[in-house]
Amino acid sequence: MEEKDVKQIKEIVDQGFQKGFQQEFPNAFKQAFQLEFGQIWDKNIAPAFDDVYQRFDGIENRFEGVETRLNRIESQMVTKSYLDDKLADLEGGVISKLRKEDEKVNRIISLLKKHKVVPQADLDDLDNLQIFPKIQI
Repeated sequence: MEEKDVKQIKEIVDQGFQKGFQQEFPNAFKQAFQLEFGQIWDKNIAPAFDDVYQRFDGIENRFEGVETRLNRIESQMVTKSYLDDKLADLEGGVISKLRKEDEKVNRIISLLKKHKVVPQADLDDLDNLQIFPKIQI
């Protein structure tokens, strides 16, 4: 059987079904069917869709909340360059304070040497504990 034969058979069956359906089922049956289907729709299908819509609304509201929180977190996050700058500033401040402390310790050591309060061996040990070594010029 060729494809055109199958198409012709299909057209004949469709036409016969259309005629038979129209002749067998009068308008009263169509109205009764529409009424029953309307009741089924109102009692079963429509409430189920309402529940689905309510659940989607709840999910949408939750996503809006998550999006709001995410935007707030993104606005408060620091960037890498900002963090690098702040860490560099902190490191510079710490180094500056350590240099001042080292200068104070060196000054105390020199005063102890000058007044010969502590034995020389102990002063040499204290000299070796410097954070920033002295450069001999």
